[in-house]
Amino acid sequence: MSALAAESQAILLLAVYYLAFLTIITVLKLIFPLRREVIRKFYHIFFSFSIFILLYAFQNWLVALVIIILFFLIALIYLTIEEYLLPFRIVDLDRRGDYVIREVSLQIIYIIIMQATLLLVFRYYLNQPFHAAIGVLVWGVGDATAAVVGKYYGSLNFNGPVLSPAKTFEGTLSLIIISWLTVIFFGILYHSSLIPAFLLDYLPGGAGLFFYALLLAFTAGLVEAVSRAGLDTITTPVAVAIVSYLSYYFIF
Repeated sequence: MSALAAESQAILLLAVYYLAFLTIITVLKLIFPLRREVIRKFYHIFFSFSIFILLYAFQNWLVALVIIILFFLIALIYLTIEEYLLPFRIVDLDRRGDYVIREVSLQIIYIIIMQATLLLVFRYYLNQPFHAAIGVLVWGVGDATAAVVGKYYGSLNFNGPVLSPAKTFEGTLSLIIISWLTVIFFGILYHSSLIPAFLLDYLPGGAGLFFYALLLAFTAGLVEAVSRAGLDTITTPVAVAIVSYLSYYFIF
């Protein structure tokens, strides 16, 4: 398969992925009275899983980056039209429900910066896409869980100059637990390709995977707890990817 054909196939796969999810979440919104934060975090998880297509389906990391920037620009244009011209809203990305396009734009910029950083460092420079994938995966599933638990069940907000007062103990704890379980699940399911083989075989009985997942989970919990103003979209996946990469070479 030629490079052009491979990139075209990857673009088509990404487009089908986006359209399929948007269709599914729209149907769910029509059938079930989903809370706004739950809907937002569905999108959150959806974006996180697209990193696998960007890292592994595209042959050229720069093509992947250009395509994702174009996609988000198109999405931003549509969201602006939806806000000002359409009598209905299909996409729910704002936190408060007042649909401030500035907030949505900022979230999109953060996602582009995060994906660009991971593609450049771990796909192009280090040629270690696995660490970028696991970083985004932990961010997508873990942060989504923390946001929902913190918003609807959190009561113990953090205090002090370091930890963000907008975050809760319950949300952070749920992030650590679900991130740990997510890494273990994917490590067992795809250990031959997703998790480096020696990382699993280093300790008997999969203990290496256990501690590796725990390390990434606590990294995600700490970074997410200190990040403010939505910057955890950048800091959490990048920090987890870095710790994963370093632990691959120096710990396990």
